[in-house]
Amino acid sequence: MRLTNARLEDATLVDLTIEAGRIAAISPATGRLGDIDLESRLLLPALTDGHVHLDKTVLGMPWRPNSGAPTVAGRVENERRLRRSLTPVPQRAAALLHRMIASGTTRLRTHVDIDDEIGLDNFHALQAVIAQHRAEADIELVAFPQSGILRRPRVADLLDAALAEGADLIGGLDPASYDGDARA
Repeated sequence: MRLTNARLEDATLVDLTIEAGRIAAISPATGRLGDIDLESRLLLPALTDGHVHLDKTVLGMPWRPNSGAPTVAGRVENERRLRRSLTPVPQRAAALLHRMIASGTTRLRTHVDIDDEIGLDNFHALQAVIAQHRAEADIELVAFPQSGILRRPRVADLLDAALAEGADLIGGLDPASYDGDARA
């Protein structure tokens, strides 16, 4: 299929060739009509979700009341307790990822908890889910030491291991307020 006269965000007019449901080629507009004339309508990239936690989703699970705490540290500990009762990461992550892709998201950045309790288990689980969906979405994986680095000394080595094993980035909470020492 050929879509003609699409306007890009820089105002350039282009024609697109679609094959097997994907954009196969983008070329300068020729002025000839194709299967569909977009009449200079704006063509934008697919949606991007820059902050998601595929390992923490409870989508599709029974409702549970908010059992949060008044402090960040309390909420982190509450979440650590909660995750012990959840179904396996691959099932929950894939369910949310399928919903995101079906809604038009083709690029996302997911954080995954790295701590001394779960080690790299959830990281490896998300790597497998990501590998299964590489053709559908571009996914960055952020090693996320939500439980702290200084509070949980094994975490620094786990973050190094996650980077060595393919993490794209390292995230985290504010080290001054959470771990109490930004320099360390």
